[in-house]
Amino acid sequence: MANVFGTLVGGIGLLGLGSYWIYKGIEPLYWTTVLLRSTSAPVREAKNTDGIVGLEGQAVKTDGRVESPFTETTCLAYGCKIEQNRRRGGRWNTIYSDRDGVPFRLEDDTGGAGVDPATATLFLGSRDTIDSWYGSAPSEAITSYLRRRNIEGGGTSDGRRYTEQRFAAGDEIYVYGPITNRPITTMANDFNAPVRDGTESSWFLITDTDRLATLLRLLKPNLKTLVGALGVLLGAALLWSVLALII
Repeated sequence: MANVFGTLVGGIGLLGLGSYWIYKGIEPLYWTTVLLRSTSAPVREAKNTDGIVGLEGQAVKTDGRVESPFTETTCLAYGCKIEQNRRRGGRWNTIYSDRDGVPFRLEDDTGGAGVDPATATLFLGSRDTIDSWYGSAPSEAITSYLRRRNIEGGGTSDGRRYTEQRFAAGDEIYVYGPITNRPITTMANDFNAPVRDGTESSWFLITDTDRLATLLRLLKPNLKTLVGALGVLLGAALLWSVLALII
């Protein structure tokens, strides 16, 4: 009976842990699929490329700039998230995420493309992480941001982690997304841009490394997804063996 109970507990545990890892790995697996489906092209040829296009170039300011919320750094676009931890050593859970940016020009040797990052997902290797543990108050910049967003807490009762990623004018970036069918500028050597808005905006990704390097960065979370799937299968097998004994 003890063996049956142990098998039952083990099966439920593997199902729960495996399901959690699969859930956490859905987004990295999704972006891996997007990158594998993309076709790299210079700006001049991008408008003649079907599907998801990958462009590489330098970000150039055209329509102003924004200020990142946690470090107050001037940039063209940022993405940020706030995670909460109820106890030291516990699990970090995302409680809020945000992004913002201004249209800019992506330039390579063949021309330039206007890009609107408002709906883009940023996946940058360089990011700032600020921890605010129990009893300590976050910086004034973070406190002001929390106040503007009506987010309670501020790190005095629970552990908080504030993560920010951004890119600025002059940075080398990679943009992945479908090409729009309408011109967005009349400037010489300017062409249509990857997604500005619309039903395909979920395919809009901006990184700071090429496709292979980005895929390698996605490898770790994808391995967790694979392990999670194996855990679910093993947990289901254990539960099935318990049911077989009972029936």
